[in-house]
Amino acid sequence: MNRLWKYALVAAFLAAVIAFLIFLDRREVSEYHKLTCRGIRVEFEAGADKSFITEADVKGYIARGYGECSGRRLEEIDLIRIEEVLNSGGLFCAPTPTLPRTGSSMCPSPSAAPS
Repeated sequence: MNRLWKYALVAAFLAAVIAFLIFLDRREVSEYHKLTCRGIRVEFEAGADKSFITEADVKGYIARGYGECSGRRLEEIDLIRIEEVLNSGGLFCAPTPTLPRTGSSMCPSPSAAPS
């Protein structure tokens, strides 16, 4: 009988720990849904010479191609779409060789920037 009480006590302790972890997870998810974007921060790699493009250029591409992010809830912001907007302007693409079969470049031309 003593052994049964030990198992019951361990099972109750584990159940309490699991319930506590579930509670914490749900709390974090509900807090995430309340967060809104306060703005876009643009960072460049340290030591990389990117003087040909500025933070204002990047923010301008996003504003014209995607729209305003400030004030939106984080779950509403489509990061993949923002990346596509920046790629369409040639901002993330470095000079690359042409593709072997098509002969076209992997990056769009800078003239394809959103207007």
